Amino acid sequence: MKRSVLDIGLAVAALFAVATATRRLAGGEPEASMIRATPALPLVGPDSTIGDSLQAAVENTVAHDPFRLSNSPATSRDDAAGSPAGKSAPMAVHSSRPALVLKAIVGGPPWQAIIAGLPGQSGETVVSAGVRFDPLIIKTITRDSVVVQAPDTTWKLTLRRSTP
Repeated sequence: MKRSVLDIGLAVAALFAVATATRRLAGGEPEASMIRATPALPLVGPDSTIGDSLQAAVENTVAHDPFRLSNSPATSRDDAAGSPAGKSAPMAVHSSRPALVLKAIVGGPPWQAIIAGLPGQSGETVVSAGVRFDPLIIKTITRDSVVVQAPDTTWKLTLRRSTP
């Protein structure tokens, strides 16, 4: 099927080339498929109507900012460091990922773990499977690892083996 479509396209192109060459040899009209020169576009400047309409489009875009949900310009300007202009203290960077450390696993099935760094908890906390520490959930605990699930990631914490 593809080959027959290609053959038809080549045949049409060949017929068009033969017809054009015949017209040229006969001294007929110039080739219709010639690329014509495009007229020069007027320069955009303060005195041209294109410049005025372009300026109106710019003003309309700035007045109804399409890249903000409110469709209005920002009320405050941000500097390159990321803190709002006019404020001297830099904004604190909050990490959404806690630094979890598995300290120990105790018991036998069912296992419990001692984890440091859980949000909302001070120091080390004894946890069991299924316990929630918003937004984290302790999914499973085995004899040497704990699986902790967050809304966007999952951690597998393992015990460090001490070398004698």
